[in-house]
Amino acid sequence: MPMSIRLSELEVQVGRFVYAFEECDEADGFQACVSVVNASYCERKNPYAAKTPAAQHAKVQSSKRGPSRRDDDNERWYQIGT
Repeated sequence: MPMSIRLSELEVQVGRFVYAFEECDEADGFQACVSVVNASYCERKNPYAAKTPAAQHAKVQSSKRGPSRRDDDNERWYQIGT
C-alpha cells in the first residue's frame, strides 16, 4: 500500500496524487481506507472533490506563497538606492 500523507484538513496525498475533500470527516475516512486497501477502491467508496497529480499540486502551492524573502530584500535595496 502506498503511504498516505495528510497535507491539510481537507487534502490527502497518496502516491503521486493529492485528493481534496469538502469535509474533514471525508478526508479522515479516505485516509483510513487507504491505510488498509488500495486507493482505487477507496476512490469509489469515499467520493472526493478533486484529484490532482502531486507535482501539479506542489507547483500551485508554491505559487500561492507569493514573493520570496529574497525578492523583498531586492526591492528594499532598490528603493534605498534611488
